[in-house]
Amino acid sequence: MSFEIEFFQKLLISIALGGLIGIERESREKKEVRELIAGVRTFTLISLLGFVSSYLSTLLSEIILLPLLFAIVVISVVGYWAKVSKFEKYGLTTTVAFLIAFCIGLISFFDTYPFFTTVSIGLLTALILAIKEYTRKFSKSVLVKEVRSAIIFFVLTFVITPLIPNYYIDPLKAINPFVVWMSMIFVLSLSFMSYVGMKLLGARRGIYVTGFLGGLVSSTATSVEMGKRIRESFEALKPAVTAVGLACIAMCLRVLMLVCVADISAVEALVIPLLILIGVTGLFSSLIGGREKRIELELKSPLTFSTAINFTLLFTLLLFFISIAKKYSSETIYLVSLISGFVELDAITLSLSTSSLPPVIVAKGILLAIFSNTLTKWMIVGVFGRKEAFKEVAKIFIPILLTSLTFFILL
Repeated sequence: MSFEIEFFQKLLISIALGGLIGIERESREKKEVRELIAGVRTFTLISLLGFVSSYLSTLLSEIILLPLLFAIVVISVVGYWAKVSKFEKYGLTTTVAFLIAFCIGLISFFDTYPFFTTVSIGLLTALILAIKEYTRKFSKSVLVKEVRSAIIFFVLTFVITPLIPNYYIDPLKAINPFVVWMSMIFVLSLSFMSYVGMKLLGARRGIYVTGFLGGLVSSTATSVEMGKRIRESFEALKPAVTAVGLACIAMCLRVLMLVCVADISAVEALVIPLLILIGVTGLFSSLIGGREKRIELELKSPLTFSTAINFTLLFTLLLFFISIAKKYSSETIYLVSLISGFVELDAITLSLSTSSLPPVIVAKGILLAIFSNTLTKWMIVGVFGRKEAFKEVAKIFIPILLTSLTFFILL
């Protein structure tokens, strides 16, 4: 690529990203009925100034960047002072975005094709600015203990992980502490991201959206909550049962994600059964329907020590049992899968996927676990809901049970 073409590419990227940030700021100011301090043109020009500053530093001297940086800081301080004195608004967001726009221009000149660094910084800046309402809603709904749990979890993830031994510690070569640890980290991360998604979107959403997002966190806990809603109000029967079906769809997607990470070779054997399960569940859930209601789903944060310890212990035990079962027959593995599915689906999914088993055995074991886990949710809805809920949810769960059992036989 010639210097001229690459130069103009960088120039256009710098202008585009500065303009994008400016558009977000200007639309925000108009939405909140304020006078503009810096809009599209200002942010575009400031990004362009950063680009020109880098260019001049290569032509003249790097020292020229110092007075230019000082000038930008002065302009930012003056703009902030003007906003505070006129509107009595003390937020620093626009000022910080102004400085970042200048830095984007600086970086873009030195970046190389495909300009990943520049584009990433620019788009992430625009995204952070655009999701103000969601982040504010999330910060208001999150609890102090949830923040503390998240901080501890991140410390464990990034500080403790390098210290975990990556070798088998038992004679059967079944338990690798690093595999156990990373499996726990991945499952809790997936649950927490889904939980954050619920917080950002708001708990008081339509029952169908809530059911699906709750299923990504925990389909079993969602079934419990929906059962309680049915017991409180008979009018919630059909929409709540449909939401349980959507939670089962989310469960299948979650299983597929876990297998993709742990054992990509098993995906080929499992993807068609899971997709058909999703289709069957969606079809019978839509037939039940019901008028959508707004509800608040009370799910606890998955980042708790009890959740982590319970998963780790169960996962370790399943690795041990599967390792023993491998020495006998595949039927023994299927028995372990069936029994463990009544208690926990994630643990058996990852245990099978990390045990170096043939893909077909992994797929059949997971299908049996889905079968038994569905029976558990059926009992839960019946216990926490009404007898009518037990009958109504059967219209969804019986097709799931028959489909999973059919594919277990066919594979």
